[in-house]
Amino acid sequence: MVKVITFFALIGMFFKGVNASEVVKIQSQQIQHWNHPATSPEQFKGLKSQATAYAPFIENTATTEKIHITLIKKLANWHQQHSNGLKIVFSQPELTFGQIKAFSFRLSLDKQASFIPTLAQVKKAYSKYIDAGLIDEQWLKALLSEHGVINIKFFGAHHEDQNIATVLANYQLVIKSSMVSSAKLKQAKTIDILLSDFDFYRQKNWQEHPISRDEIKSVKVMGLLITAETSNEKTLRSYLLDNYIEELPEYYTELAISFADVTLELAD
Repeated sequence: MVKVITFFALIGMFFKGVNASEVVKIQSQQIQHWNHPATSPEQFKGLKSQATAYAPFIENTATTEKIHITLIKKLANWHQQHSNGLKIVFSQPELTFGQIKAFSFRLSLDKQASFIPTLAQVKKAYSKYIDAGLIDEQWLKALLSEHGVINIKFFGAHHEDQNIATVLANYQLVIKSSMVSSAKLKQAKTIDILLSDFDFYRQKNWQEHPISRDEIKSVKVMGLLITAETSNEKTLRSYLLDNYIEELPEYYTELAISFADVTLELAD
């Protein structure tokens, strides 16, 4: 028998154990998030909207709950590069990576509220630094090789402490250009992602070491992060390193998305 726990049930929930028929629901206001533009507005000049607009909004309808959020990813500076996002914490979990089979949801994109830069736009924005030899055009191509990316990451214990190795499962969901150009901009698309399609690794001191799923079957899953991302998960500073200059202007990807009918399917 397939076991399904709703996404909203997972947010801040207390796992006492999982059985084949359990479906746990909690209040949607238990969703956690961060919004750096609201707390450090001086570092986020040039965004499409006011800083407060980048916090999530929960819409309750007769049939479902929707999370609306515009996710931001910096292109230049790696400091607070995931400028906002959703964090779902599984408090006192018994759930393990071995129990998760799939992650599913309905996704819609609001094109008018989004800003997904093209390579031509970004090259124009940084033309001064390209001409000066500071920025290589190939870096920009690598950052923007996909049209828009949502990063989904399950995390184990100690994910906020880089001094301790943490187990992570990572998946990049690519927003196709056809979805952005569609006349039905807010039409939801069902997304089903098998956990076997995630990349697994341990991270310590920001260094990643790939592992297999079999190695972590018994490791507890502490939560889930959802953020905007570049195609290669880097910023310009990732290439520039010590040559990075603080006056380099910031540029952003902004994805105005909505989640609904989100479920975590557990293995038999």
